[in-house]
Amino acid sequence: MIAGANLRILFVGDLTTGGNACSLVNGFRNLELNIRTVDTSSYERKSIGSKEWFYHKMFQQPSKSWENVFRQRLQEVVSGWIPDVLFCIKTIHIPQAILHSIPCNLRVHLSFDDVSNLSNLTRDYLQFERSWDIIFTSKIFNVPELQKRTKSQIEYFDNAFDEKLHFPSIRFSERKWDVGFVGAHRPDRHNLPNLLIDAGIRRPVIAGPRWRRFYPFGVRGVDLLPELFGNAYTDLGNQIKLGLCLLNSDNRDQITMRSYELPALGQLVVGLETDQHLDLLENQKEAFWFKTLDEILQFGGEFQYRQSEFADIALAGTRRILGGKNTYTDRARTMYTTFDQV
Repeated sequence: MIAGANLRILFVGDLTTGGNACSLVNGFRNLELNIRTVDTSSYERKSIGSKEWFYHKMFQQPSKSWENVFRQRLQEVVSGWIPDVLFCIKTIHIPQAILHSIPCNLRVHLSFDDVSNLSNLTRDYLQFERSWDIIFTSKIFNVPELQKRTKSQIEYFDNAFDEKLHFPSIRFSERKWDVGFVGAHRPDRHNLPNLLIDAGIRRPVIAGPRWRRFYPFGVRGVDLLPELFGNAYTDLGNQIKLGLCLLNSDNRDQITMRSYELPALGQLVVGLETDQHLDLLENQKEAFWFKTLDEILQFGGEFQYRQSEFADIALAGTRRILGGKNTYTDRARTMYTTFDQV
């Protein structure tokens, strides 16, 4: 039995405020455990053209100078304090030998990505994958895939919302943007700004990485914003009425963190139909799920004329998410109980 009130957990990962790793760590902190952290955001969120960006592009790993700083930081944190649990969040690019040299009773790795997609793996990580005692995945299809390639205990966990960041604070009718999408630019989404305009959607907004890079002069009629975190993301979410819940095909997504965050922010969720989405929010009563992007955009074009009738559905979706056990604290509590099972 490893779990207990005095359990010591060392978290390693990108702890940018508002990111899912940071929210999960805060969920564990709400359980009043003994927690220390090492932040890897200086590598995970490296700027284009930087030394770390170059090393990642050329070698798929950090530079030696970054490694040395990281190693020193780890040594400082564990000096005189040996963790019971080493909990690493998407640390596939961090030298695995360094992570596995830390003395502890239980080694845990978690990823929010499709861990069978080669772009979410490294050769170094795969060499050490069997050394993890527990591997958490938010992709339900990854469970049997991981069970075939490792003897680690594989655990599925649902996505969640952060109760300190994702909450409604502005009335539905008073929000600025009719339709919004929050997510990264990807090749299969490249034409989304123009598609929103072609669908007749008024006051649309798109926020996320790389949109401005591909549309440096913007798109007339569409507000393009950068990636936002923390309170800035909360403020944006509370200004959107209809939230597009699109899925990342590269990750084989059936559900995503936005599936929880958008209704938690008071938005009417409109997205792609999957079994997990249908289980999360009831179609046409708590959200609207469609089979294709074309159907979603057609609905978005009609939304401006039917907003009053959909306000109650948005509220029903919000109540469903806020009223369920869907916070990162709930997820942390579930993960904590698995420590006893290893």
